[in-house]
Amino acid sequence: MSGFRFVAIMAVLAFLAPAVFAEETIRVSGTGAAVGGMKLLGEAFGKKHTGVKVNVSPSLGSTGGIMALDAGKLDIAVSARPVKDEEKIPGLVGKPYAKAPFIFATSSSNPTNGLGLSEIQDIYAGKKTTWPDGKRIFLVLRPAADVFTGFLEKISPGMKDAVESSKKRPGMFTGITDQDAADQIERTPGSFGVTSYSIVASEKRNIKPLAVDGISPVGKHGANEKYPYFMTLYLVYVKGRNTAAIESFIEFIDSEEGEKILGRNGHIPIRKAQARP
Repeated sequence: MSGFRFVAIMAVLAFLAPAVFAEETIRVSGTGAAVGGMKLLGEAFGKKHTGVKVNVSPSLGSTGGIMALDAGKLDIAVSARPVKDEEKIPGLVGKPYAKAPFIFATSSSNPTNGLGLSEIQDIYAGKKTTWPDGKRIFLVLRPAADVFTGFLEKISPGMKDAVESSKKRPGMFTGITDQDAADQIERTPGSFGVTSYSIVASEKRNIKPLAVDGISPVGKHGANEKYPYFMTLYLVYVKGRNTAAIESFIEFIDSEEGEKILGRNGHIPIRKAQARP
């Protein structure tokens, strides 16, 4: 074998071989809408890179994740909103990586499969209090400052007033974190609330996503791209702090394999989402 050919073959093999890193733990947390997907991505990445563990902590919320990143307690934060000006520090990057359906949901035992947007507004306003079968609707709220509440209030002109009305009604459940809200929707017969399809799919939740005005958030092979309500998920990190392993994990999320994992678990990878007409 010629020397040139030997060098060429070794170069190809080096390119194909997984990178070898020293023992390292990559710390990730933030919005609950993203932690399930990050765990699946971290498991797949760890199988390729012996010695690197991706430790995804329970939800801290978007704001909590960014604060922990700024304080050096996380290597990557995941957020369901863009980084605010007051949160920015030198080198901080907020990079969109996927979109996930913002869904209205109920317990899986509920026979209802969908609602009209006007009906949803009436539920929050307290004008509609029972399901079609006559059973009581148990509304699960989110905190006033939560990203999900902010998204909900912007859906229609009357929704903000309806949500404000819901906060004044006695006996309402409030899901403090994304996972807490999903728990309450999942275990309460007749529940109704908002969550992300990324949580339902990646965490294998026993929750029924509801169609809105006849359009389901769930398609044949994952999230339905024709559904109207999507939240953008962001990777947030400090460029100057990244080790080679962290950079490699970020690249893996955007890779073909990473995108397949996201697509199978309630996300639309950002490149696919941006290619939509």
